[in-house]
Amino acid sequence: MKDIYEAIERMSAQLSYRLERAAQKKGFAVHYSGYNLASPSGSIVKVFHTLVHLPRGYGASFIPRHQPEADGASWHIDIRRNDGVVRSAWLDGLTMRKSPDGEEEPWTLYCQGEPLSAERIAHLYTELEKPGPSGLHLAISRMWIMRFGRMPFELAQALEGIRHVDHLDLIYDALLDQRKRALIEELLRNPPAPHEPARHFASLPRD
Repeated sequence: MKDIYEAIERMSAQLSYRLERAAQKKGFAVHYSGYNLASPSGSIVKVFHTLVHLPRGYGASFIPRHQPEADGASWHIDIRRNDGVVRSAWLDGLTMRKSPDGEEEPWTLYCQGEPLSAERIAHLYTELEKPGPSGLHLAISRMWIMRFGRMPFELAQALEGIRHVDHLDLIYDALLDQRKRALIEELLRNPPAPHEPARHFASLPRD
């Protein structure tokens, strides 16, 4: 297992440089720091954590976990925004895995199942820049009032607690599409956990 520890040291440092390079093109500041981990063999490796400063006071952290995954052949890097907002684009973070046979670099970083590229980093930044859910909360409340009247207090509380922006989009689209109140109440009461993907609009029952 020694090689995966050596790989995360190298790949997390490379990721910091790649994130910094992409951030420079957009005028974002980047800070990175390292922490030491002991491999099973007893050697010490330094793993790098990167913070990207986004507009409007947002920040995005790329944080390698403190140990490889249970399969011993992959290492996960979480992506978190400082206000707790979650979108599908960064929900699954990044994963370091062995490269396909024949690749010069033995390890590769993957984003949503595809090798991480400059284009994917730029797309991540675009998604990470998007505003938080305050506007969506207000839009949902207004649309609810237009369709059903005053929102019950328990549902208003549930709405304010939802930070999964893709799920808020789903609720708003369901209101606009004239879906039944029972369905929308179910969406409000049962949002996905931050680590779970949002449901797709097409998957919602029509009636």
